[in-house]
Amino acid sequence: MSFSVLMSVYVKENPQYLDEALYSIWDQQTLKPGQIVLVKDGHLTEELNACINIWKQKLGDVLTLVELPENVGLGAALNKGLEQCRYELVARMDSDDVSLPKRFEKQVAFMENNPDIAASSGVLEEWNENFSKYIGVRTLPLQPEEINKFAKYRCPLSHPVTIFRKSNVLSVGGYPAFRAGEDYVLWSLLLKKEYKLANLSDILLKQRAGSGLMKRRGFKSFKNEMKAIKYQHSIAFFNKYEYLRFIFIRFFVRMSPNFIKSFLYRYRHIRKYQFLIILVDIILLVASIFLSLWIRYLQIPSVDMFLRLIPHFIPIIAVWIVCFYVAGFYSLEIPRMGYKMLPSLSMIAAICTLLSFAYFYLNINFRDGPKTILLIYGLVFLALITLWRLGLNKIALKYTAKINIAFVGINNAVTELLKNRQTNSLMNYKVKLLLNENPAKESDFYNISVIKEPEDFVGEIKKNNVQIVIFTSENELSQSVKKVLFELIHYNIDFISISDFYELFMRRIPIDSINEFEFLKNINLRSRKIYFLFKQTVDV
Repeated sequence: MSFSVLMSVYVKENPQYLDEALYSIWDQQTLKPGQIVLVKDGHLTEELNACINIWKQKLGDVLTLVELPENVGLGAALNKGLEQCRYELVARMDSDDVSLPKRFEKQVAFMENNPDIAASSGVLEEWNENFSKYIGVRTLPLQPEEINKFAKYRCPLSHPVTIFRKSNVLSVGGYPAFRAGEDYVLWSLLLKKEYKLANLSDILLKQRAGSGLMKRRGFKSFKNEMKAIKYQHSIAFFNKYEYLRFIFIRFFVRMSPNFIKSFLYRYRHIRKYQFLIILVDIILLVASIFLSLWIRYLQIPSVDMFLRLIPHFIPIIAVWIVCFYVAGFYSLEIPRMGYKMLPSLSMIAAICTLLSFAYFYLNINFRDGPKTILLIYGLVFLALITLWRLGLNKIALKYTAKINIAFVGINNAVTELLKNRQTNSLMNYKVKLLLNENPAKESDFYNISVIKEPEDFVGEIKKNNVQIVIFTSENELSQSVKKVLFELIHYNIDFISISDFYELFMRRIPIDSINEFEFLKNINLRSRKIYFLFKQTVDV
């Protein structure tokens, strides 16, 4: 089935990036398009025109050029190009991205097999501007029902890797002529007309998402987005609450400095429940001040007294949050919700209480600070946070989304974890892959996807959005496997040894990790136990 590719280029684009984009959708594709429509959105530089002329000579009638006398913006430019598309299926492509070789083959096959889908996209990788640093992947819901709900919060399709049916898009008027958010509005119009959208789970495109992208998302971008958001509200896609929520979030993000926007963009995949945990911790820290005053004076404290003490406790609240962060209580990798939680909480409470005393007694600016309730405050908050975390533990095991993990290598500890993962549940971890070069034990892997070739492991890691890799002993891994593990460092993957992971869930160390020489080396330390206890006390 033939299809068109729709692109737009304007004066600020990089000719090298445009050349790479065209190369990726023609020379590298296993299924080549029948037509490439390139819209020249206004006046272009000589370098861009030279690049386009070279490709016109190479592609001939396959490349259709649409020249606009002035810049009209992406939405209006794409509408002009859409008019020139000869085929029903139209794939979008940005002029600075790179499509992976099987993108069109997979997308066209999906649209042919699902005639009820009006538009679909896939997973894209995010890199810096010269593709030297991997940032992450952008994944979206796959099924139409999930997409309908997701669209109330974020754009449901990744526009640079979208393919759609021309007749369906034209039936809602094409791209709305906005300078920003035109794709989001288009998907909103399709959903309002009860068209179905979908996403593929395959990685299909590499996007440049570096600092330049962050710089373009400022106040001007917010003003343009506001027009699109107002339009979505006017067509009743957003209700009043969703409309106001969207404005508030976008305003905060767009007005933030670039480093904050980069941070939020990089860690946007962190699950919502993590932010909820931090918020509840802060609420409990503040509530503990009120309860401590109540216990200290045996009466309900006045609002004036409570508000007067809040500024004094802001540094203490910050210390508690930092200690929780350092101890891993907000970490995706090792959530402290198992048997180590209570000892960790007790240690943090002791440290923070001592730091509180030091802060208020040694700081001459706080001679009248609330020194008498510090101990009460520490005990009250410890009680509240313990109850909160114990409850959160049960909630997390039952309801929270799973963190994707992969095992590298196979031994008795890995086999036991896989065998018992249904009853033990591995907390909020989901086993996606197992890299094992020995296929003889495949029956022991309990329906886990097994990768036999180390070279295929990196691709599967990205495809399944694996965040953590658990590896067995170094002596059990081949050189080819070790090479792959070091390659994964560039993809922001975290690593945990099987002994640490096993101990976290099974509450004992694996037999495989016991080293008799460690026993011989440390046996003489028993006589120094009192010294170490004294030293740790002095250090604290």
